[in-house]
This record gives sequence, C-alpha cells and structure tokens, in this order.
Amino acid sequence: MPGGTSVERISADAARALADLLRHLPVALIATDRDGRVFAWTPHATRLYGWPAERAIGAEIWDLTVGPREASVAEAIMARIVAGSVWEGVFTAVRADGSEIEVHVIDVPLIGEDGAVEGVLGLSVERSATAPWMSGALGPALGAPGRRPAERGGVSAPPMGDRGVERPQLADPAPAPSLEDLIAATAQRLGIPAEIRVAHGPATRAVPATEILLAAEAALLAASGAAPGSGVQLDLGMEAETPRILGRPARAQAPEPGARRGPVRALLVAGGELDPGLPERLRAVPGLTVVPAPPSPAPAPGGRGPRPRVILLDGRLATRAADRTLDTLQEAHPGTGIIVLGGRRPVRRLATLARQGVRGLVSGDAPVEALAAAIGAVADGRAWFSLPPVDPEGLARRLSPREREILALLLQGERVGAIATRLGIDIRTVSSHKSRIQAKLGADSTAALVVRALELGLG
Repeated sequence: MPGGTSVERISADAARALADLLRHLPVALIATDRDGRVFAWTPHATRLYGWPAERAIGAEIWDLTVGPREASVAEAIMARIVAGSVWEGVFTAVRADGSEIEVHVIDVPLIGEDGAVEGVLGLSVERSATAPWMSGALGPALGAPGRRPAERGGVSAPPMGDRGVERPQLADPAPAPSLEDLIAATAQRLGIPAEIRVAHGPATRAVPATEILLAAEAALLAASGAAPGSGVQLDLGMEAETPRILGRPARAQAPEPGARRGPVRALLVAGGELDPGLPERLRAVPGLTVVPAPPSPAPAPGGRGPRPRVILLDGRLATRAADRTLDTLQEAHPGTGIIVLGGRRPVRRLATLARQGVRGLVSGDAPVEALAAAIGAVADGRAWFSLPPVDPEGLARRLSPREREILALLLQGERVGAIATRLGIDIRTVSSHKSRIQAKLGADSTAALVVRALELGLG
C-alpha cells in the first residue's frame, strides 16, 4: 500500500485511493463513514450487489446490502468495527433485486488522526468465487496471514446475545467477543490505559452493543481529558433499567457513599422549549443552583461573575450543525464539564462531543436521582453517560399509521425504493418517514431499526 499505510489504520483518503487501485480487480470495495453512508463504491461492487455507483454513493449501506434476517449479525459486526477491530467472515448479503448472496468479507475500521473510528472499509467477493489471494494477499496487511475467515472474528451470534433474528451459521465460528473485550479493544485503540468493570443485567441485552460502545468510548475520552496522562477506571452498570457508564481518572478517589458535595452552580443552555418538568426536577437536586445562559454565552468582561461547575446543554444543540455552540461554551468556560440533556439522538456523536468538552449524557426527562448523580459526577471531574430506557408501548404509540405501515414493510425486507413504488409516494417521503421512525425507536441505521423493532415486538 502506498506510503506503507497499514490497513488497520487506513484513512478515508487512503480508502478512496485503494478503491482506484482495485477498480479492475474482481473484488468489491465499499467505504462508508461512521453513519454508514457510502462514499466509495467500485465497479465490482455494482456487479456483486446490483446497485449502480450513482445510487450507492450517499446511501446507507444498511439499505443496500443488509436484509432483516441478517440485521442482528450486521449489528454484531458493527460493534466489533466501532471497537477498532478488523472483522473477516462469511455474510449473507442482499442484492438490489432482493436475492441473497453469500459473500466473503473483510471489514476494516477507518481510523482518523485522533484515533477515532471514522468509518468502515469493506472488501468482499462472492463466497463461491473466493480465491486464496483474498486472505492470502490481504491477510498480511491485516495482521493475520493465512488464517481462515472463522479465525478472523467470524460471527455466529451477536456479542450481546440472541436478538431473536435468524443468523447464517459459519463453520468453526470464533467465540463472540464479550462486552468487556470490545471496550478493552476500544481503550487500546485510543491509547488509554483502562480498568473496566461491568455489572451485567437486563440492559446488556436490551441496549444495542454499538450504543454501549459509543458511550464507553465517550466516557474514556472524557475521563482521560479531565486528567491528561492518567488511566481511566470505567464502571458499567447494566443491571438497572437505565444503564449508566461512569468514568474517572485512575488517580482520582471515588467519593464515599452518601458523601455531601459542596454547592454546584450550573449554566443551563436551552435550544428551545425544554421538558416542562425539567426546571422543577433541577430545583429538587440538593445543592444545585441553575442559572439560564444569556443569549450569547461569551465570557464576562474581565472574567467577572461566578464560574459554573457544570453546563447543562439541551440535546437539540448537540448536533453536527451546532458545533460552534460547544466551541463558544468552551471558550467562555474552559475546563467546565458539559452534560447533554437528550435521549438517543446524540449517542452516535458522543465520541466527537467528548472531545469538545462533553462529560455527561442524561435524559431530559430523567428523575431527580439520575440528574443529581450525573451532575455530581461531572462536577467532581468524572464522566457520566446514561442511556435512556426503552418503553415499547410508548414507542409504538408515537408511530403514526403511515410510519407503522412503512416499518412493517421494512421488516419484510422491502427497500426504500420498493416501498415508495408500492405505496405510490415519493422515495424522499419514504426516506423521511424512515428517518423519523429511527429517531423515535433510537436506531441509527436500518439494521439497528430492524433489530430494535423485533426486540420491542413491533414486527
């Protein structure tokens, strides 16, 4: 590879260059960003999967090659990639015409300069056409010369357990990595020494593995950023209805149970009308004083005014388009920990947000105890990320009749284009409905949506 670039640390630019090199070879190369959107698609990918490049570029990979039957496996593979590991194995993909095809796949994380996983590079050939060079030639670059797919992380079941979806069975499958193994791999990729403790419970199976890993990565970054050069102690409480991930610098002492903290001044930055009950719940947090942010959170002249120990940020402002808000807050209040008040929507961006000063995530409708725990942890220089619980009945009620109709068709394996034709509506309307369904069910991809819907009994 040009410049001696290791496949395990390939960048997005190198992925595009590799796509040019492989244009005339019988191997499909597909590269996606972290959100699963395709940015590189070679001619053989068109021959293998049936989608022309102009349709594939910019589309979600889940809509192109993953069917409902394989959604659980795809989620397990993505969990491994998010942790920074290479995955190789046999996968049953779906072509544009709806037919299935067994493919031999090598998936490699795209690593940015800051060590974060920015996307995925996938190489695939039809299983019946798999030649020795697929692993033999690429294997050394992947650090596993001559190994068979099953020995390179073949998945026969999701890491978090059976999600109720049929899965292709691989010969001689390697054991699925544990949650602890995946988090340890993430810490190693980030170069952060970590002591990891997991209290398993219902949330281990109820919350998607990728969400847990993204929150764990954010906690690692936030806790290490609070004390540069220190390792991190990471505690995952998955036994409660609302799972939480607590990170603290290894040299920091944990507060004694029931210890009283000093008063905490918090700055509340709202992006619109907040949950009506939030102000009342915040007033019930012992020792907390909440001050609304001024229209522009610029530093006070001469540095006057008490400095907040915590910033509470409306989750609607923790979006890609609002990064300047975080930059301004950091300039105005350097070193102050930020807690995002939101549901699952910011989870996909947690690692990026952690690099911008975010040290916590808690639902805006969380009870007083959860708000107090998150605020106390961040005020003490720790990280606290809680993932909201799932309410199947409440989620189902939030879906409109049209959304339920489209979800039913997605669960049957229909693609967005086919659904548009079947319902006689524009494809952009279907895509818009699908995006809203994903937001309501807390799924960041079509595969995760299928798994979540089946878990909730909506299928």
